[in-house]
Amino acid sequence: MLWRLPSAAVTREEDQHAQRLGYWLRLVRERLEITQSAAAEAAGLSRGSGSTVSLWERGQRPISVVQLRRLARFYGVPASLFLNPPKTDEERLEDALSDAARLEREDWAAEQDQGRGADDEPGDGRRKPLQ
Repeated sequence: MLWRLPSAAVTREEDQHAQRLGYWLRLVRERLEITQSAAAEAAGLSRGSGSTVSLWERGQRPISVVQLRRLARFYGVPASLFLNPPKTDEERLEDALSDAARLEREDWAAEQDQGRGADDEPGDGRRKPLQ
């Protein structure tokens, strides 16, 4: 079973999953100071297949569940880390910034619904210009 077929049209979610998986594959391998060649061999490929590992880590080549499980065992991490990879640091930061912007818009809209902004003079009904 492959996560995506190279010839198939790739959806945004599939591409995002491939990028997320690649992030975790690379992060774990680098933290353990394992070469791409050693990772390739652990996944059941020839030692000279480090370029395949590089493609997995960039989300540019599909990887089988069997290979993911082999790598998880070799790295000493739960298979779920690769089978259902958590969001990357960049994705979490993007979510936090998006949430903050949404809350700011909601706060501003609530102030407008009350007839004035937080910085307005009482009874003015208009926002003051920024100084």
